[in-house]
Amino acid sequence: MFAKYVCTAAICLNAGAVLAADLPLRPTFTPSTTPFPLDPPSWAGFYAGVHLGYGSTLDDKVGIHHLGQGGWTVRNVGGNLTPGGLAGGIQVGYNWQSGAVVFGIEADGSWLSGKSSFSGVYPAPIGGIVTTSASKGAAATLRTRLGYAFGNVLLYGTGGLSVTQVKYMVAPAGGVAMSATNARLAPVMGGGVEYAFDSNWTARIEGLYTHLGARRLPATVAPGGQVTTIETQSHWLARVGVNYRFGGGAPATAIAARF
Repeated sequence: MFAKYVCTAAICLNAGAVLAADLPLRPTFTPSTTPFPLDPPSWAGFYAGVHLGYGSTLDDKVGIHHLGQGGWTVRNVGGNLTPGGLAGGIQVGYNWQSGAVVFGIEADGSWLSGKSSFSGVYPAPIGGIVTTSASKGAAATLRTRLGYAFGNVLLYGTGGLSVTQVKYMVAPAGGVAMSATNARLAPVMGGGVEYAFDSNWTARIEGLYTHLGARRLPATVAPGGQVTTIETQSHWLARVGVNYRFGGGAPATAIAARF
């Protein structure tokens, strides 16, 4: 009887071993730290932000024009007016994107500081000291932007129209001072680079150049007769800015675990 039980147990053990050999091995999973390739961040959509920078006028030579026989005659070129100072303001815009190409439109407004003046002694028939000064109070632009995105970095060029408030003053000693404030419409062009910190926030550095051209100011009375000058207030502006893009998508970079 004992031998019968021992035999039966041995048969069961052998059968269990055969069944265990037929079962598949339990799979093991090893996590991978290899990052999945992700789509680059989207630059499309509406954005708004602020900027701060510095601007200056380029080579505004002061020439006093005297009205005599034969019309206006330049009596002398006294010096340069180069008003420059801080500039700060806001910008809003919208981008469209096709692949790596980004196209957009942007409007901005800036407050401008800085004033420049010059006093020169002019020969007869003006025969005296004339003081001229120039300043800019504000500027606004409406521009298109065309750029190429390298992932989180956008390189772009920009161009459009600008409106700049210019204040000019001519004050002859012993005469009547003349002050003129006008808004000058002119082309503007430039470029910059913008970096996306995440799906919403970006920062940029850009430069703009505005060519205002030449404009004769109203005449005023000096001891030797009527005088005037011509303003040539072309200027450049370098600035940094921060933008917030509304409706941003997924973060630009991430590392996913692969199993």
